[in-house]
Amino acid sequence: MSELSLEETMEMNVTMRTLFGMISLPMALLMSSCAALGPGLRPPDLSRGGKIHVAVIQATGVPGGIAPNEAKAERLIREAAGRGARYILFPEVYGLFPGIGSVRTMEEARAQAQEVPGPLTDHMTTLCKKLRLYVAVGVPEKRADGKLYNSIVYIGPDGVEGVYSKRALVSHASMRAWAESLGKKAAAKNAKPSPPPAAPPPPAAPTPKPVYKEPETLDEATVFAPGKTDGFLTWGGVHIGTVICADGGFEGFWQSLAAKGAQMFCFPVSSGGSEEADRTVADLARRYGVPVLFCNHYVPAILFFGNSQIVDRNGAVVARAGAVKDWILTGEVTLPPTKAPAASDRGKTDRGKK
Repeated sequence: MSELSLEETMEMNVTMRTLFGMISLPMALLMSSCAALGPGLRPPDLSRGGKIHVAVIQATGVPGGIAPNEAKAERLIREAAGRGARYILFPEVYGLFPGIGSVRTMEEARAQAQEVPGPLTDHMTTLCKKLRLYVAVGVPEKRADGKLYNSIVYIGPDGVEGVYSKRALVSHASMRAWAESLGKKAAAKNAKPSPPPAAPPPPAAPTPKPVYKEPETLDEATVFAPGKTDGFLTWGGVHIGTVICADGGFEGFWQSLAAKGAQMFCFPVSSGGSEEADRTVADLARRYGVPVLFCNHYVPAILFFGNSQIVDRNGAVVARAGAVKDWILTGEVTLPPTKAPAASDRGKTDRGKK
């Protein structure tokens, strides 16, 4: 082998450096991507705000227990992911566990309850890891204290990231009062002014009271124990404020979450999605300057259920569902900078930090 001249040696060094540079850049990017994935998917740094792609899944459960509803949830998650969603919210527990709302005994309720973590959340974790996203789902949660909780479980590629349990539980008495108030509103709305009578009118007949048939099933306040925390947690790098259905009627809950630095409100419900609710959701977004994910389920033949929404921080409706079917809403929302400390609440659950 002949010796290389000085010029040939210098030319070879330049060539080698160029080749090394061409190889090292993609390798660095690959290593960076692998590091970002970690064991699952490292959440982005959204402490300064930014845009995220979200989904609200309006769904109602099907008969047959957890298996067909779990399969349905996976199908809907995959479809939402295919549309670009990375943060996916399901309704309150009754969305995928319809049977929990019609139990007659606590034994029936416990038979449907899920451990967290458990088989259902393990399945969701696997999906999150494969699809590189985050899912929040309503679950009738069973805990070691023997009590059941109406919970929203926040899941990511590394497992359960947080749990919030509903605090304002509904009883049959409160439902009766709500039904009566709806009846009064409807009567007032439909009332038509009559012309002045020519003679004194006869005594008015007594106004019939709205009929409310007391259910034979256990009410929510009997089945579930109230939650213990305020619903502020971190999910996929986003500081979340959570309220579930009737929780939303307490202004102090929203104020507390906003003061802590919530960047987005998750509002899963099983309730009337009326015009009044529409105004409430948009007003919440504008008042606190954060996006709101309002996720309802639907009840066939009851048209004021459903109407789920994604509302951006300025109150603009990004996407809105109808009232009569399963619906996947997707869209982009803008997060504000968080006022919370940089340290993450990752792993925080309704039972305290792990």
